[in-house]
Amino acid sequence: MRDLISWLGKANLLMGAVVVLAALIEFKVDRSDKTPLYIALAIIVVGPVEDLLNKLLDQIAIPENQRQLYKKMVDQLTSLIFLILLGFIVIDQQIHDKQKNRLLT
Repeated sequence: MRDLISWLGKANLLMGAVVVLAALIEFKVDRSDKTPLYIALAIIVVGPVEDLLNKLLDQIAIPENQRQLYKKMVDQLTSLIFLILLGFIVIDQQIHDKQKNRLLT
């Protein structure tokens, strides 16, 4: 079971890195479309940023129940930021669709 969990962790890290890299390359090619940037930021927030914050919490000398509350707060905040970034993608796509429709008419 531990081998499977380890493998899944490595697969997540690799997939995240590939998607972030591809998204940043796509954003560099077409800066008018911010969707790839939002995708990269969303992955970074719920991946490495959340992991870093939780590791920092593990190093602080605080009672365990308080540490768990802070970790739940980190989880909720990073999830909220992730959803906000996905919302930006929806808004950005709506703007692009309106611009395309104006050009076609």
